[in-house]
Amino acid sequence: MDAKDLVAAYAIVVGILIIDLWAVLYVRKAIPEIRTAKREILTHFGAEAMTAVVLLAGGALNFLTSGSTWILLIGMGMLLYSVLNSSGYYWHRKAYAPVVMFMILGILAVASIAVLVA
Repeated sequence: MDAKDLVAAYAIVVGILIIDLWAVLYVRKAIPEIRTAKREILTHFGAEAMTAVVLLAGGALNFLTSGSTWILLIGMGMLLYSVLNSSGYYWHRKAYAPVVMFMILGILAVASIAVLVA
């Protein structure tokens, strides 16, 4: 397994975790914005769902075919934006554990981009 394969595996894992996180939040009724800021949370969810799909597709295609690096790059860029945006949400609420988690995910996304463009 080379470095690009590790990036692809990371993309698949993070894509699955994004979907799982939203499912858990929804089931636990832990998305108060559904009542207070419905349009904003739906567009945010849409962006994160698209991020998950692109990460999953890019990761899977890496193992199935060559020439899929560009999909992984797009997915990692989307992930980087998503973790920066989400960090602000939790930082504003003084929930620092998720901020640290998003920082780690962001650092790994930047490292993944570096691997993919090398």
